[in-house]
Amino acid sequence: MKKLLLTLALLAGPASVYGYKDADLEKLKTTNACKGCDLKGANLTNVSLGGKDIKDANISGAKLQGSAITWGQILSTKNGKDKNLQWIDFSGFDFSGKDLTGFNLRGARFDNKTNFKDAILRAYP
Repeated sequence: MKKLLLTLALLAGPASVYGYKDADLEKLKTTNACKGCDLKGANLTNVSLGGKDIKDANISGAKLQGSAITWGQILSTKNGKDKNLQWIDFSGFDFSGKDLTGFNLRGARFDNKTNFKDAILRAYP
């Protein structure tokens, strides 16, 4: 029984990346504010986030490719404030010149278009 539960847990992946609320995703798409929204694991690919208020939103596991999200917006989210950017898809994001000291990027996704030029990448202090 223990082996079955362990196998199911491994197949399911990290539970923290699932579970965004449809109402929060719809609110984000139709308004310019979604404070404190639960967007865990949401596919925000090509959803225009520029100028939208996502303060204190949970974006764990979200796919942000082509979303035009800014570094300031990321820092305003729950994840940014906690320096926990695990499991987020940052494909194509521009981290140039950003200080990522102490940020947890475990499981985060990057591609060959992700820009880290002059970014400060240090492990936890």
